[in-house]
Amino acid sequence: MYDDPVLYDLRTSGIARDDRFWTRRAAELGGPILELGCGTGRVSLPLAARGHRLVGLDLCPAMLARARSKARERGLDLWLLRADMRAFRLRADFQLVILPYQSLHDLPDLDGWLACLRCAGQVLAPGGRLVVEEHDPPSGSNGPQLVRSLRHPEGGVVRVYHELRREGDGSKVAGEIRYDHERDGAVVESRSFPFLGSCTGDAEFRAIADRAGLQVERVYGGYNDTPADEDTPHRLYVLAAKRQR
Repeated sequence: MYDDPVLYDLRTSGIARDDRFWTRRAAELGGPILELGCGTGRVSLPLAARGHRLVGLDLCPAMLARARSKARERGLDLWLLRADMRAFRLRADFQLVILPYQSLHDLPDLDGWLACLRCAGQVLAPGGRLVVEEHDPPSGSNGPQLVRSLRHPEGGVVRVYHELRREGDGSKVAGEIRYDHERDGAVVESRSFPFLGSCTGDAEFRAIADRAGLQVERVYGGYNDTPADEDTPHRLYVLAAKRQR
């Protein structure tokens, strides 16, 4: 899925509702900003366009190439780095480190979550914050679910289907993401990508953050900054290094 950045951009083009959330966090804390799992720059590029100093990190060369191309087209200056979010070192301190769009779910296990949060904590400037977006996947599969319908640049519509479920002890997410290109009501092309990742609930996430040397300051239950409650499946955590107590 991540080897086709054009298809990825199609899939994520309808998620602009989170733009104001990340803009507010950047305005509160300033820069420099580090985005982990920056992909094709959907979040990083608009922040850079607003004048923030920004570094984007991703493991996939195709995604980074797409991000660099878009940055050149827009005349934006930011540093895009190929590295594993579980094992990176940067000679810089960041006021804000962000993990949008459930990027941690792409990691194969919760050990990866711990390693990523530790790396992120090590590059936080004094007073800096880490903001992590997390979402509970369904416990079982009800078949493919239509999550997005988008205009295809060559005509017709692309319909995106997710079929995801928890497996094993509940910390694994498995399933499939499918793209159907339709014209005149008929599917002219269908592409499917297997997904295997990881997930956790609120209590376990807090425990992982604690082991990583971080403390949860607050949790938003959505992009409009409303506080999360115990039943909120969509959570955006704001974390600080424990040494700031």
